[in-house]
Amino acid sequence: MRFDKQSVLPLLATLCVIFLSSCQQNSEIPEAPLSQSEPTPASLSAPITFVEKPDFFAKPFSYDNGENSEYFAIIEAIGGGLATLDYDRDGMFDLIIAGGGELLPENQIKPKPTGFYRNIGNWKGVDLTHLFPPAAFFSHGAYAADFDNDGFCDVIITGYGGVQLLHNTGDGHFQDVTRQSELIDDSWSTAAAWGDFNGDGVLDLYVAHYANWSFENNPVCLERPSNLRDTCAPRNFVSLDDSAFLGTGDGRFRSAHSDLGFSPGGKGLGVLSIDLDGDLDLDLYVANDGEPNFVYQNNGGTFSDVSIVSGADRNERGLPDGSMGLEGNDFNGDMLPDLWVTNFEKESMALYRAMPGSYFQHVSQPLGITGIGSEYVGWGICLRDFDGDGDEDVCIATGHANRHSPTSPRFQVPILLENQDGRLFSSVAAKAGSYFTTGHLGRGLSACDLDNDGRIDLAVSQILAPTVVLENTTPHTSRWIGLQLVGRTTSRDSIGTRIVLRYDSARQTRFITSGASYLSTSDSRVLFHVPEAAENVSIEITWPSGQVQILSSPQFSQYSVIVEPPRDEVAALEKRG
Repeated sequence: MRFDKQSVLPLLATLCVIFLSSCQQNSEIPEAPLSQSEPTPASLSAPITFVEKPDFFAKPFSYDNGENSEYFAIIEAIGGGLATLDYDRDGMFDLIIAGGGELLPENQIKPKPTGFYRNIGNWKGVDLTHLFPPAAFFSHGAYAADFDNDGFCDVIITGYGGVQLLHNTGDGHFQDVTRQSELIDDSWSTAAAWGDFNGDGVLDLYVAHYANWSFENNPVCLERPSNLRDTCAPRNFVSLDDSAFLGTGDGRFRSAHSDLGFSPGGKGLGVLSIDLDGDLDLDLYVANDGEPNFVYQNNGGTFSDVSIVSGADRNERGLPDGSMGLEGNDFNGDMLPDLWVTNFEKESMALYRAMPGSYFQHVSQPLGITGIGSEYVGWGICLRDFDGDGDEDVCIATGHANRHSPTSPRFQVPILLENQDGRLFSSVAAKAGSYFTTGHLGRGLSACDLDNDGRIDLAVSQILAPTVVLENTTPHTSRWIGLQLVGRTTSRDSIGTRIVLRYDSARQTRFITSGASYLSTSDSRVLFHVPEAAENVSIEITWPSGQVQILSSPQFSQYSVIVEPPRDEVAALEKRG
């Protein structure tokens, strides 16, 4: 049999991953040094608890996935996300929710309005949906960022049939500027991530595309053994190439996917922009559905596909997962950004631990994550310190993609994992409140301190049920520090910044990213918790521009605005040289 290069490389890659994974499973996972975080035994931590706040919405807002039309189309499974952002700069984070659409009998789509709610405090929201420009397509994602650096957060809506760029005018309104910005993308867009990819101080955009479904390409698929019709699996469709756009600095974008070195295909459902290798430029991680995930290394404006060698493109058996949501942060206190990916049933939620040299190790099994079972289908994911003990816990929105799975329930309880000092994750959902003990069709998930009390709350977009807001009511014995970073040389959103808090012999690390969770945007602020008795508390901020800023006396129990200092040309030149 004759092999060519294109057929041999994937086979060799799979064999290598299987070999390395085998070695990893038979070797001890190195423990995090004790100096990296102050040990807080789980038995001493207050149970994580959340309470539903239905009064936030004057009337319920639900995402319409179109399944009532009985097309059994794969578009029905994707769902929608939501964005938390302070659109009017009053210090309270507001809510924008993708609406989805209807699939009409005449093979047409009727878009649903995008939900828009102003947070006025006391767990009340004012419905401003009528003021928000409606999407002209079946919407999925809501991604917030200040793309023009004018101080007001803008939003891009993704979906089947296009994207919609909405400019925050600063007077309480959003204006549809999609055409004049030349951000034209008529494909089936799902996830997106903002970031300054070429270091010019202007935000760029990566947009993930899914598959070639259409009304004309909507095959009949039967679920076995029931022979009931259900939505078809992704393998029944051809993947679409993703797209990328570079900001020009004058409010416009130019298409640049082919110029930047990105690979074709993928069936992307998640995109994360994050500095994976610590070289101060933004790399990209793309979660693909049923195909290997993409890992792109930024070379200073262009990208190299390092998916195979990274160890983060497949699971521990060397096979691709059905990946949806993703998140990046430091779970074990070693100051390196680890990667989380939510996956389909019979697949583990994946935790890829960052190793020196920008390699990743699949550690879901030794850290207890596989112990939650394999019946879940995971979507939105957030890593936040819910219990105030200094390390970041995990919440995952779940719900099946199919109507008639023979192995898993359609409505699923959310996943809530407590981080025990970076050494183990344990399920604590059973004691977290009523929302975490009942089944849902969760999709988008946004983490945000909605009442500014230093506790991270949650907002969840669901299918066949209204969007839910959850107040974090966990008792905290720690002090908290909140930061809102504002870039100057760096783009205003500061995406790519690393923040390290130190006290006594402990440290905590946070990263400013874009595109995390699933089809959603979380609170852009950084939140730390430190023990009451902690001394010598300081914060080190490393901006993508290379500037290093030290806060020797951070303020407690409030959110402080931290502005990037003027660029130090001498220090920058020394850093480069």
